[in-house]
Amino acid sequence: MLSPSSSRTFVRVAFLAFVAVLASLLTARYKLEETPYNRPFGNVVALGHQANQIAFSRTVASSTAANAGQVDAATGTDGGSGEGAELSTEWDDDEGEDEWDVWGALSAETATQSGWDPLAANTAPFTELQVKTCVLSPGLYDMCSPTSTAKEDAARGKWERIDRDVSKKAGIYYLYLYARRLLPGSTAPVITDLRLLDHRPDAEELTDDGTWVEVSTSVRDGVWPRMKPLFLHYKLTPQADIFAARKAEGSNGSAGKLEPITELDVLYGGTEVHPLPGFTKLEPPVSGGEDDDERAGTGTGKGKRIGASLAYRKEQTKLPPTPVLRFNNAGNFTVLQAADLHFSVGPGECRDLDEIRERECRAVGADVYSLKWLETALDTVKPDLVVLSGDQLNGQKTSWDARSVILKWAPLLWERNIPWTIVFGNHDEEETDLDHEQQMALMTRLPLFVGEAGPSNVAGVGNYVRSIRSPAAAKDDATLFNLYFLDSHANVKKLTPWGGAGYDYLKPDQINWFRGRSSQMQPLLRPYTPPRKLTRPKKKPSKKPHKKPSKKPAKNPKPHRPIQHQEAELLDDRSSAFAQMKQARRALVDLEKRQAGWWDRLTGAGADDGVATEVEPDDGSGVVENPDDTAEFEEAGDASEGAADETEDGAQGESNALLEAEEDLFEDEGFFEPTKLPDGPTALTPMEAKPNAMVFFHIPLRTAYDAEIDVAPSGKRLRVGQRLEGEGASKTDSGFFEQAILAQGELPVSRDEGDTPVDAFWDGEATAPTTGRPEVKVLAHGHCHISSDCRRVKGVWICFGGGATYAGYGNPAFSRRMRVYQLSDFGERIETYQLTDDKERVNVAMLYGDGSLEEQ
Repeated sequence: MLSPSSSRTFVRVAFLAFVAVLASLLTARYKLEETPYNRPFGNVVALGHQANQIAFSRTVASSTAANAGQVDAATGTDGGSGEGAELSTEWDDDEGEDEWDVWGALSAETATQSGWDPLAANTAPFTELQVKTCVLSPGLYDMCSPTSTAKEDAARGKWERIDRDVSKKAGIYYLYLYARRLLPGSTAPVITDLRLLDHRPDAEELTDDGTWVEVSTSVRDGVWPRMKPLFLHYKLTPQADIFAARKAEGSNGSAGKLEPITELDVLYGGTEVHPLPGFTKLEPPVSGGEDDDERAGTGTGKGKRIGASLAYRKEQTKLPPTPVLRFNNAGNFTVLQAADLHFSVGPGECRDLDEIRERECRAVGADVYSLKWLETALDTVKPDLVVLSGDQLNGQKTSWDARSVILKWAPLLWERNIPWTIVFGNHDEEETDLDHEQQMALMTRLPLFVGEAGPSNVAGVGNYVRSIRSPAAAKDDATLFNLYFLDSHANVKKLTPWGGAGYDYLKPDQINWFRGRSSQMQPLLRPYTPPRKLTRPKKKPSKKPHKKPSKKPAKNPKPHRPIQHQEAELLDDRSSAFAQMKQARRALVDLEKRQAGWWDRLTGAGADDGVATEVEPDDGSGVVENPDDTAEFEEAGDASEGAADETEDGAQGESNALLEAEEDLFEDEGFFEPTKLPDGPTALTPMEAKPNAMVFFHIPLRTAYDAEIDVAPSGKRLRVGQRLEGEGASKTDSGFFEQAILAQGELPVSRDEGDTPVDAFWDGEATAPTTGRPEVKVLAHGHCHISSDCRRVKGVWICFGGGATYAGYGNPAFSRRMRVYQLSDFGERIETYQLTDDKERVNVAMLYGDGSLEEQ
């Protein structure tokens, strides 16, 4: 413990150090302001406390002046030669006039008091703008707000801070935009246009009649290393001109370019970050643009500055209503699962790619490269719903502004009129400014989002269910399929400072919530038959010339079998299959050994954890018609053939042990005892049953790794796909699979069967227990980027989406992919495949229904 004298000395030194740092920051600020770059372009005019703002006026100039492209400066009544040369400083305080409520000005003061919100429906126009800098954050002590008196605030409105630091991650101090809104009864001109200019404006840049005001403080003030100053200009337009323009367009007409600006926003990141709905991005970017030598490196940029842009909104955009998910008239519905985007505010890091893709990715940045692939997938699949299954944000100090990250990918969905929803992953709340509740609140105000936060008394954010209903033309609005979404959380709290934080698990109240929601699902006669005939869309006629059928019948015709490109081919000949499997498995194990270092760092797995023995080939259910086609499973082996020679003796021994274990697993393939499940609804035996369902959550259950895989009547294990990594589940078994998934069957218990035992998790109605096959047919996960398999456990398929983008960890031999679920026959058939970034369909499998793997 320090003595009293030492404590006093320490306090004095700390205080002097704080004063020295504060003085240096203030000195740097005012030194920067003394530079010639910061001189305003024009003459100073007095407008309240905007004494350093400059006014420009478009005038009817002579031909000589027009050819020179100059703008005359207007100061008061001096120098102006037309309407708009003077800035109106008159405010009408007559409270009896409420005609200006057409702007929504009556609610402007309330909105200002409640804080800035770019998504709020605030239609009161801006009348003044300011740019202010400060050394301390306004959240600690407000040194930024423009100087204003109480009289001016009452007459002209209070200054409202656009609460986004324009210099965030780019400047040595804070920079904010401030705005005043039109007050009720005011006749002041309103702002209708904005410009950002780094030079003296000319007649071509400040267009149309009216008064332009230049804010004298550069929006790049404080950016370090220095950039050329950039000044904000805004145009003031008389309200009478706006009303006249609206009147000319007729009833409820828009004034077009003369519509007033009602909101401002600040975006972080590059050009791939879209503005909010209804906003327009203002060019050029404040920082991080083409003129910024320090912009983050994506091919041409060599620095680390992420950059920022301004955006503005004029008319309030009316969002479309939340869509109702429905099967089409043919009974089909397509879900695209995009797992683990791992997007950042900046360009993102290109990870684990082959040489060609690495070069292409680095040229534009990982996020932009991934967005192009996402656009390709959306346009190829044309899904009815997109589910982002967690880790949309990369975390790891790169996703510090969640809204800018979300606005990279979300506009791609609503611009294509595709409904979308999400579940959260373990990185989505990591080192970012918005927690799960705030992110969900943001997304619920974006177009076509169908998710929700869920009940507040259940652990996590994003526990909800969405139903897919019958076609609108059926007129019965029947629920035919259910999609459950749950929050699998992130990491458990460390019990000791030196202990590692493992993955979290689903909580008991989530189990109870699931069972309660499942019990509310009303049974219907399945398979579903529409109550009326539905018109199906006509197929477009083929442009290919029609071929006459051959008169001679084909000899020994073979039954039709769909061609399915699988990642691992299992041929009919057992000896050939085992030889092929050994070769591919050995190459994959060598590949795993090379990747073991970074996988352990990602998962925190110790040396004793080992590599999961679940790296399995396809079950052979979809053997390709042409065996000469090279499958991706084989490509992975070819890519790493040379690695086996470089493997040390110890590692080779471990690989051989793993191969022997795999051989033991496959030794009796084809002779396993088939898994028997209760009968379910079929076309021959219709039943009253609950609709089929799927469940989405990010972190997989222990069941995905520990449980025995079901066996088809053919004696083969029911699995398809591969895994190139170890376990990604929590170390704690939550009991969700047994107490929730298996506990909720698809058939209601008949009254004559009596009461079914109810376990401790369930506190619902006595009639809730069910029987038969599980209601849930598929569990869909993300989290594990180089796992792409589906396996059936006790009648439930457990599927991994696989890493979707180039910003998350991966494997050069494992292509990025997205999983597609095709529901058909009004939910009675579930087929899945993965679309790779080479636009190939792999791991095609019918999971449930006629023609499923169970029947093959």
